[in-house]
Amino acid sequence: GYNQQVPANIVMFTLLIIFLAAGSMIIDEKRSGIIRRMNVAPIGFGQLFAGKLVGGTLIGVLQITLLTFVGRFVFGVYYGPSPSAFFLLALLFAASVAAIGLTLGMVVQSDEKIIAIGILLALSMAAISGCWWPMEISPPWMATVASLLPSGIALSGFHQLISYGRGVAAILPHLIKLAIYTVVFAVVFARLLAAFDSAKE
Repeated sequence: GYNQQVPANIVMFTLLIIFLAAGSMIIDEKRSGIIRRMNVAPIGFGQLFAGKLVGGTLIGVLQITLLTFVGRFVFGVYYGPSPSAFFLLALLFAASVAAIGLTLGMVVQSDEKIIAIGILLALSMAAISGCWWPMEISPPWMATVASLLPSGIALSGFHQLISYGRGVAAILPHLIKLAIYTVVFAVVFARLLAAFDSAKE
């Protein structure tokens, strides 16, 4: 339980920070016309799209790195025998959340709404996924929903690494699910971004 506190906080705060940061960034750039100016700049659409997705992912990776180092060197948290598996899981989780956050930014039209929606969505996903209490005491329906959410998938993967001392093979299904989330929402974000660019031409 003690060793699960840092991964639980990693999942919850990654959701919260990326939803707010990525969403607000896109909203500000839509409102200020930055995206429109980028559309006529000497960069391709692929570069614009990749820059947003990589930037959002890096926000999560940096935050996860900070929390991981604090957990390890201040509180002595054990993250399992495979640091590479832990990093890969964290990276794909950050990417999936970044893709969702960027999509939210394209759909939502104001900072006030993205703050309200981002906080509500992040905290709801964290609670359902087991960041606030053990999944063992949750009703079966909540465990089922958690297994379908990127937050629940990531936390389950961290549990495999930390509590059971397993490696990459054990979390391969988790990695695949997070990759699917990343691809699906990245495609949705790309389509919304392309539609926004076309509407402004």
